[in-house]
Amino acid sequence: MKFSKSLLISLLFPITLFFSSCGQTPELKNFDSDAWKNDRNGCKGDRLKMWKSLKDQEDLIKGAGEMYLLPLLGRPDRTTLGSRNLRNYTYFINSGNQCDTSKKSLGSSITIYFNATNLANEIQFHQTTSN
Repeated sequence: MKFSKSLLISLLFPITLFFSSCGQTPELKNFDSDAWKNDRNGCKGDRLKMWKSLKDQEDLIKGAGEMYLLPLLGRPDRTTLGSRNLRNYTYFINSGNQCDTSKKSLGSSITIYFNATNLANEIQFHQTTSN
C-alpha cells in the first residue's frame, strides 16, 4: 500500500506540531527562576513576590512537559502520585505550617496536575487567608 505525499504530510504535521508545542521550557516574564527554586516551601517570601506574575501566565505552563517545568520551577515541595500515572506537584507560595508548626494552616500554594503523558493539564492556585 502506497501513501501519497499529501497524505503523509497531513499525518505528520499534527504530530510534529504537538511535540514541538510541548518541547520547550516556558519563558515567563517577571519571574526569577533561581529565586523561586531557592525559596523552598515559600518560607523566605520570594515566591510571594512572583505569585501574580505566575498566575497571569498560567496558560504558558499548561501543556508544557514535566521535564521542561522542573528546570524552571525546581523540585516541588510536595508530590502526589495518583492512579494511571497521574501526578501533581505542589509549590508553596508563602510561609505557613510547612515552615513554622505554630501556624494554623499551610501557606498559599500552586498545584500543577500532570496527565499520563506528563503534560501539565491543570493548575490550581490555593490562597490561605491567615495563619
